[in-house]
Amino acid sequence: NNRIGACGIAGQARLLPVKINQGATLNFDSATLAAAIRYASSRAQVINLSLTVAEQTQTVAEAIDSALAAGVVVVAAAGNGGGAVAFPASYPGIIAVSSVDESGRLVSSANRGPQVAVLAPGVRLVSTRLGGGSGTIADGTSYAAPLVSGTVAQLLAVDSRLDRDRVRSAMIAAGDSVNDASGSYIRLNSGKAVVSLLPDLVPSGRSFLGGSTDALALAYTLPLYAGPVDLYVAIDTPAGSFCLLPSGQWSDPVQSGYVPFVQTYSRANAAAGP
Repeated sequence: NNRIGACGIAGQARLLPVKINQGATLNFDSATLAAAIRYASSRAQVINLSLTVAEQTQTVAEAIDSALAAGVVVVAAAGNGGGAVAFPASYPGIIAVSSVDESGRLVSSANRGPQVAVLAPGVRLVSTRLGGGSGTIADGTSYAAPLVSGTVAQLLAVDSRLDRDRVRSAMIAAGDSVNDASGSYIRLNSGKAVVSLLPDLVPSGRSFLGGSTDALALAYTLPLYAGPVDLYVAIDTPAGSFCLLPSGQWSDPVQSGYVPFVQTYSRANAAAGP
């Protein structure tokens, strides 16, 4: 986030744009879409489909099945018009995305239904523009879906072992409830979903040390993890906030900033200590 234009979800993710439309139009055929899905499924971990098809075709369905079988997470826009979820978002195994407005309410023109896994912002989004620069682009679920795809990329960066069901569950568990006449939905909380996967220090015992130190000893364990990630330890006290340095000393984060207590923690080096 350089405070210029838009701020994305997964800034370190690599993008693989695949053009399927004919010329500068919005027209494409099922064969081209299926070929694009097959092409991406051998090169990407996440496929974003910001499009809808009037009718389900066997060609596209088989391409989606192939991508899902390869372990690719497929995210698709539910479509616009206020009706039922459109294909391919309605297809089993796909993470279907509808949209909310600035108030967090389901957009009236967004498609809805039980296939929707999560809602994401889809009104007055700012993004980069063809030819350079950035600005406000059109509304719709096609712009909500990439926010979910970016979140999936972040989740997989934290733990590459996650399959699509665990990815979906992580976003649903971390999201916020949105009720609508058509049903109950979950609004995306990207940051909370990612943080929910990070390992925590697990206290296993504590005792006050007597004498002049007047210190608190806390035994901890760090669970096995796919990592690598950096871990920070901090406490809030009546005297202020403090972070734990790798040396075992406490530091004032206002003066020195937060410092990782453990760097590149991963499954290979689970730890425990006082």
